[in-house]
Amino acid sequence: MPLKVVSSRIIEIPVYLQAPKPYILHNAKDEGEGVAGQGYQAEMRIDFHDISDFFNALRDVYHLFNQHGSQYEDQLDVFIFQHYDFARHVRDAQFDTTRLKKFSEKKMLPQELKIKFIMPLVSVDGLLYLTDERVYMQPLHPQILGKAVLNLKIPNIKQLFKRRYTLMDVGLEITSLSLKPAAGKGARSEERRKKKTFYLVFGSTQERDLAFHQLSQLVGADCVTTQTNLDHYTQKWREGLLTNFDYLMLVNSYAQRSFQDLTQYPVMPWVLKDYKSPVLNLADPNVYRDFSKPIGAMDPKRLQDFRQRYDETPEGADKFLYGSHYSCPGYVIGFHVRSNPQWMIKFQSGKFDNPNRMFKGINKEWNSCNVNPTNVKELIPEFFMENDEHLVNHKKLDLGMRTNGKRVDDVKLPKWASSAEDFLKKHRRALESPHVSANLHKWIDLIFGYKQNSIEDDNVYHPYSYEGYLDLEKVTDVQMRKAYETHVREFGQTPRQLFFKQHPKRLVQVNQ
Repeated sequence: MPLKVVSSRIIEIPVYLQAPKPYILHNAKDEGEGVAGQGYQAEMRIDFHDISDFFNALRDVYHLFNQHGSQYEDQLDVFIFQHYDFARHVRDAQFDTTRLKKFSEKKMLPQELKIKFIMPLVSVDGLLYLTDERVYMQPLHPQILGKAVLNLKIPNIKQLFKRRYTLMDVGLEITSLSLKPAAGKGARSEERRKKKTFYLVFGSTQERDLAFHQLSQLVGADCVTTQTNLDHYTQKWREGLLTNFDYLMLVNSYAQRSFQDLTQYPVMPWVLKDYKSPVLNLADPNVYRDFSKPIGAMDPKRLQDFRQRYDETPEGADKFLYGSHYSCPGYVIGFHVRSNPQWMIKFQSGKFDNPNRMFKGINKEWNSCNVNPTNVKELIPEFFMENDEHLVNHKKLDLGMRTNGKRVDDVKLPKWASSAEDFLKKHRRALESPHVSANLHKWIDLIFGYKQNSIEDDNVYHPYSYEGYLDLEKVTDVQMRKAYETHVREFGQTPRQLFFKQHPKRLVQVNQ
């Protein structure tokens, strides 16, 4: 109901507002009052803050901005929730039960749980309300997600993943698959499937586990992911029943990687090292990278510098070979600047990065990963998928001019690729080649297995990136906790270790 009250000021209550409403409705007919033709009357109860309190808060926020620059948003979260009453709409929010599809639905949690919706570089406060038929998610800022309340039917939920968010076990990822009307007569069944993924973060591990437990009972064991499931997929991959790509995506998901969290984005290997030849010969083993080495160990001279720094690190200090990581938000955003420019604009505080640092060419990036002391990145799944938006400047973005006078536009491709589409097809064939199938288990050992923190294998990253090194839920100092979180967000996280002995080899060589 749109409502406008005019007095010494104008107060508007937008129709989409689902927070506790500052008005009460009385049905005139039921209460025997009112004028004919008038269905209700409205009684307003508006809360106001003293202007001096508001001004003091605004002044402190201004100081925060000046002190912390681009990191002020993190500090602002702590500031508001600890010192001021302006976030009352979050703390005191209640789920709007009028949004239930059926009044007969049975409530499955003692009360609604406060959550955050996690999307790339965005988090939205909200509430989770669970019934025996649906999962309801109510954003407290519905204009951001476009809906006042989101809901998922329990039978449509296909996967439940417990997630680690900023090194804390407080996340839950829900994947649903529902049918939608076919595009036309004879449309394939796959075209009628609509997949949705929701990444939710709770206030504590206990609240997350409560929601997970209740949901897992409703959806059934087949939807709940466990290590046993992964063992099953490993065997299917060994027998050639899963492609290399599909298996790596499954391993990423079990290792806490998600497309919704840029600090834990799915990681894929550099597969090739030949980006100069006019023809790509996938039967030649010399065109492939060494899967037994991390990217940082590819160049002997650079590796020697890394080892020297490690050996010279004083006892008691954090020791590591690589100060940067093979996967972090900055790398993911850099690869996606053409497909998701809004990520870089937000990450760079309203502008694109320096054109000289932009992702410009495949061969140039590979060379940088081999010699640059701060670049040890691996790839992302999009380099093996069909969509070429991360390679071609379809949006005609003005990405700037380099110092050599050349404008940043489409990504420069290897000579053996006639187009971005051709590159992606050949790159995917390389991933599925017999040579990669025979050696991929070595790379899995480095990234997801028993070698992910091995100095003997030249594979040691900053200790903050490893699960278990920091327990942020026990860090009580606010500033120290934010410092740890900032490090994780900027420098990346090592995937959860899934394999504690050598990963088995593939039994068959399947070239798909």
